Amino acid sequence: MHKKILPTLLCTAALAATSAAQAATVTFSNFADGNNAALYFDIATTSQTGNTLTLGLNNFTANGLNVSALDTLSFLVTAPTGFQITRISYSENGTGQTTNGVALATGSMTADGTPKNFLTQMFTPNTGASNWSISGSIDIANKDSIAVSIVNSLFAVTFGGINDIATVSKTGATIEVEVAPVPLPPAVWMLGSALVGLATVGRRKFS
Repeated sequence: MHKKILPTLLCTAALAATSAAQAATVTFSNFADGNNAALYFDIATTSQTGNTLTLGLNNFTANGLNVSALDTLSFLVTAPTGFQITRISYSENGTGQTTNGVALATGSMTADGTPKNFLTQMFTPNTGASNWSISGSIDIANKDSIAVSIVNSLFAVTFGGINDIATVSKTGATIEVEVAPVPLPPAVWMLGSALVGLATVGRRKFS
């Protein structure tokens, strides 16, 4: 009987680790849009796959007619039981073009009270149609739950000519959350070591 103790303990630990890894999916909740409407960020079409949140977008564009497109999205991220949040990352992408005008995309993220500004993407006069992307990450001090806020701004203005072009659009935006298991207290490790020690002694005694 004692010969089976150590393999059983190891098997139990392996199954527990596998089960924990499969359950390590965060929860996104308490969504709030800055303008209380599905104007640019669209809560209704926002979706989650694992620990990645794909933000819904609704015509998030600035151009010569709509000079600015500004919006804020906030939400709560909660780690699953037995895990803590260690990092949150934001990335977005889009397109832009100018002839006789300028356009830019910029924004920031605040997570657990820590702000992170993104690099501004600038389209100077006579920039051909091109893609852009900005991103940033914030390390979290092992929290169970954090508040997150995304602020985005697009601007575009022409210099007045009838054929002038200045446009910038956001076509994709995602949030990714990293988690890690909550460290076990030293007493648990000591208990585990003691059990393994007893199992080893028992195996030698009865072999």
